[in-house]
Amino acid sequence: MQTQIRRVAKTCSEFTARMEEAETHISRLEDDVGSQKMTWEAMEKQHEDTQWKLTDLEDRLRRNNRPVLDMSEGAEGSDPHGFMVALFKEAFPDLHQWDWDSEIQRAHRFPFNRAGLSSTEGSGRPRAMLISLRNFQARQAVYDRAQPNTRCKAKGCIPEASPIVNRPRYGTVQAGSRRNKVVRLRSAAKGRCKSWGAACSFLLLRK
Repeated sequence: MQTQIRRVAKTCSEFTARMEEAETHISRLEDDVGSQKMTWEAMEKQHEDTQWKLTDLEDRLRRNNRPVLDMSEGAEGSDPHGFMVALFKEAFPDLHQWDWDSEIQRAHRFPFNRAGLSSTEGSGRPRAMLISLRNFQARQAVYDRAQPNTRCKAKGCIPEASPIVNRPRYGTVQAGSRRNKVVRLRSAAKGRCKSWGAACSFLLLRK
């Protein structure tokens, strides 16, 4: 009987020692997990901050992007930049202080028109031309020389912004809780532009 009691006591002692060892390991693991969780949360916050900084930077770079509407497909030929430079010089002769060769950084067609069709699919509506101006003073000069009081409410048409910003704004506009007001500018020299096959209309945010 005594022998059996001693065996049971020994077994209980062994179990107790193992439990204490397991508790020690579990405690260490909890500390490690807690430390890693704090590190992960810090990294996640840093990633979020970096993402928004990049988004802000992208939006700032896009601010001077402006679409030119109603321009016939192929009017720009093989040199969209040169075409827009010549068009601006003709449409805004009083803005001679601006060197449009350098102020217009780039120009290209949107891949699709507002109907979601490419140029090869044919929709009867030309794709917009996107131009990027070097600084906001040039953008404002074009704005001031056009018809500043021609306004329209856009249905999903908003200022150029990064996709991460556009998505929630588009959702808000679609829901009808807010309408982004834009200015549709027809060039004062619209008659001069007919030979280019363009109406020189812009979509700019009314500041």
